[in-house]
Amino acid sequence: MKDTQDIAHIKQELRTHLKEVRASISAPLHAEKSRIVCQHLVEDIASHTRSGSYVAAFSPLGSELDISAALKACFALDRKLCLPALVRPTACEQAQMHFYPISEDMWANKAAPFLTHPARALNATDIYPMQLEACKHEHIDYLICPLLGFDAGCYRIGYGGGYYDRALADCAGRKVGVAFSEQFCACLPLEAHDQPLDLVLHA
Repeated sequence: MKDTQDIAHIKQELRTHLKEVRASISAPLHAEKSRIVCQHLVEDIASHTRSGSYVAAFSPLGSELDISAALKACFALDRKLCLPALVRPTACEQAQMHFYPISEDMWANKAAPFLTHPARALNATDIYPMQLEACKHEHIDYLICPLLGFDAGCYRIGYGGGYYDRALADCAGRKVGVAFSEQFCACLPLEAHDQPLDLVLHA
């Protein structure tokens, strides 16, 4: 049996490989696959949520699958779109991920620091002036997760920060991953805290 240190090393090597695989997808193919996944994602959101439901997602970065079209569709479907921010309660504490409901105007104009810099850890004082109240993980009706790789059992490997592991553990709603088919892994190194998704949409 592999110990925790071995699994951590295997996961890190796998993450490096999967980032390279994803980055190698050509721009035209990236756009077409993103379009297909977004189409299925919007259909799934419409089927499994209702007006006023909280849909938590992520702001795609770099070579991640572009779900912008699906995020925009949430407003047309009258769903409450929530996007994540990494927030430090105090300057000395570790950042925690919170999902904040945003309006269509906020999203379109990137009128919040966590929309312009999704991966940057913010201080709580950066959030207070916007008077935004975080949506608790247990109140999320539909959670869209980023990932680096996935397997046939809908387990995922993420970036290693553990933020989505905690959200998945607390969320009672539908949990869906989005990916390119190239990110499929026949076997993922799993640990006790790893949470399976309900579905992984890929193309």
